[in-house]
Amino acid sequence: MYSHRLNIDTRALPDLILYDKLNGKMKWKNVTVSFTLFFLFQVNNLYSQGGEKYRSVLSIDHENDFINYRGSGTDRYFTCGIQIRYSYHTNKLNDFFHHLLITAGDKDLSFSYWELSQLMFTPIDISKPIPQPGDRPYAGALYLGKGLTTFNKASGLIIQSEMNLGMIGPYSYTKEVQTFVHKQINDEKPMGWNTQIKNDLIINYNITIKKILVLMNQLQANVKIISRVGTLYNDLGAGFEINAGKINSILPVHSYDFLASQQASGNKHQLYFFANGQVKFVLGNSLLQGGVVHAFKNDCADFFHISEDNLTRCVTNAEMGVAYSGRRWKFTFSQNYCSSEFKNACSQLFGKIRISYAL
Repeated sequence: MYSHRLNIDTRALPDLILYDKLNGKMKWKNVTVSFTLFFLFQVNNLYSQGGEKYRSVLSIDHENDFINYRGSGTDRYFTCGIQIRYSYHTNKLNDFFHHLLITAGDKDLSFSYWELSQLMFTPIDISKPIPQPGDRPYAGALYLGKGLTTFNKASGLIIQSEMNLGMIGPYSYTKEVQTFVHKQINDEKPMGWNTQIKNDLIINYNITIKKILVLMNQLQANVKIISRVGTLYNDLGAGFEINAGKINSILPVHSYDFLASQQASGNKHQLYFFANGQVKFVLGNSLLQGGVVHAFKNDCADFFHISEDNLTRCVTNAEMGVAYSGRRWKFTFSQNYCSSEFKNACSQLFGKIRISYAL
């Protein structure tokens, strides 16, 4: 029931509430976990709030237009996205980053995360060295994100705030990634990456505010408002989220990688379906128009891009999928829809796979 973008799942949180009611108190224990994935994390992976202990979580998302119910892809528009996220439960919100992030007032629970994301976009026909007029430009983004999610049980509010810092353009290395992958699988070589959106800076601040409407073990629902402001995206949206099935949770679950309790016992398997959707009003999208530095220099005419007049101001997104989780693993598969983002463009369908592991 939490945000689409937030990957910290609180399905272990009911253990906190129920265990405290039944047993009163728990023992404290520190566990250190080391792992290497692009860089080395050496962290204490258990945190405590209200006597309960949680594991940190590593999750990997892969989005691709080939992962869809039709069984075929197009390499059209959004073609691939990869995200690696490290999430952890925290009581300490006094460091530099957390002072820049918004909380839900007198919070009952708080979760923080770091993430690394790469996004890749191509025109309809990748065999042509220059995109055709009215098509989407080649574009890529690579950025680091720092986020915080807080939950206020009394008000039923969930607030996620996030900062992104990175680059669009050749420094995102999406050309190299797609060219390498296509070579390995003997797929068509993309010929137009030399025309991609130019290098520019990503500084974005994103906020999602959710209000819980229904919170039961088998059904959860909420409404949300989403705002993104900065040099990557500028838009404002509203939507809903619904989860239904074997959830075994009295707190919202979906879009958060579960933070498994160290004291968890019994049947922790969950299987549920989820759906979410939103309508957003778009002010700007640098992956279509080019970045802010080039806009100030007024040299966007030097590369292929979509003009502001041709942007679609109202864009719809939807997602439907299924999620399964055990005590330490979680698997999610979904289908995603995006309506036309610029004049005469097509809508798009792509799939998403997420694998999460509680460390």
